[in-house]
Amino acid sequence: MESAPATSFSALGISMANAPDLHWGIVLLLSALIGGLFTIPWSLVQANWARKADPTSNALRYFLFGFGLVVVAVIGIIASVGVNNEPSPVFALIFGLMVLAAAILVIIAYFDIRSVIEDAYRKLGSPYPLSGVMTFFFAQIYLQYHLSKLHQIQKGVSILNP
Repeated sequence: MESAPATSFSALGISMANAPDLHWGIVLLLSALIGGLFTIPWSLVQANWARKADPTSNALRYFLFGFGLVVVAVIGIIASVGVNNEPSPVFALIFGLMVLAAAILVIIAYFDIRSVIEDAYRKLGSPYPLSGVMTFFFAQIYLQYHLSKLHQIQKGVSILNP
């Protein structure tokens, strides 16, 4: 699939990759209904936008490495099941630490996307700080809300009235 061309905020002289436009409520609904089958790919979509909007963003790398660690940990747990149908305690600890490291990488990736969104708001002349607490607890949904706002701005839709 070919990436969308950069959209110009012609009046402001700003050029930025098209923000993914999917209502945050739909993201919440799909995440609740099908979980990882939607959450993981949509996280990658958000991280890919961040990479296009700011080439220094590492969110995509953090997500890919974090998701890779989870896959390796799950395969490792399954492979380490012993005679008692339980993994060795040492392997369980190692793979548990891998899952913890993956979770930390995913959180870092979401905060990286958050900083790219804040930078986009700054470029628009509206330094709008995003909440760290909301980013931590509702990362994908909260960030998608702001990405949709950016998409509306890119399309020239007024968002001044909530």
